Amino acid sequence: MPDRKILTLKANQGQDEANFGGERYPVNLTTHTVDVPEDAAAGLLKVGGFELETSRPPVTPGFIRLIDKAGDGCSWGGQTYEPDEDGYVTVPVVAAADLAAHGYVTAPAVAAQSDETPAPNDGASSDETEPTA
Repeated sequence: MPDRKILTLKANQGQDEANFGGERYPVNLTTHTVDVPEDAAAGLLKVGGFELETSRPPVTPGFIRLIDKAGDGCSWGGQTYEPDEDGYVTVPVVAAADLAAHGYVTAPAVAAQSDETPAPNDGASSDETEPTA
């Protein structure tokens, strides 16, 4: 039997598998793509809501912290992400754009904090000193 040609299809957000002719094909939840035989691709393109993937964007590895107004957890790619004690969820970087559409934003950068309050700048040169008594 000759080798079957495999095509990569783009799945819609939320689809975790493709079904055709009694066969199940899992969707890659990172790239939102699924590899299927050419005969299955024809049917899935016509009635399954899939699109032909013409270029795969690079996948950024890693995780990012996000938060929404309510500090709720979220679900993405078939996984549930619970908030930490501060209300942030840690999710794969590739989920950030999808979750932004639902009100999630990145965690603000934490500025370095100091107990010392800088003196106001009165325009004096830094090499000038005040006389001491």
